[in-house]
Amino acid sequence: MMKANEFRLGNLVKCPEGFGQVTQIQDREVLVVDEIGYTMEVIKPIPLTEKWLIKFGFKHHDGWDDMKFHFRDEDAHNDNRFELLETNQGYETPSGQICKYVHQLQNCFYFHNLTGTELELKK
Repeated sequence: MMKANEFRLGNLVKCPEGFGQVTQIQDREVLVVDEIGYTMEVIKPIPLTEKWLIKFGFKHHDGWDDMKFHFRDEDAHNDNRFELLETNQGYETPSGQICKYVHQLQNCFYFHNLTGTELELKK
């Protein structure tokens, strides 16, 4: 079961009708707006896949020694960019944390070097 302290406002989560966005966190309950309206149902995390990385603007890159990693084009010349290394356990962040879910990626990106930049879906 997901705990409320794992989420921040704006995190994307799995809902019965697709996905929704966390709009409010009260005590131990998370309020989510989905495609139908407001719901206080039990929510589930969205598994992090390459499809979701693309939705957030990440692109696949091949590194040396067959390493596969992902970063956003707008960060290509940033020495301290947020990169994800593809591993057998999931996607590894610059801090070494394994991200298995979309909300974890959003949170790790937000707190990367304390820039406070939100990860937004690309159109």
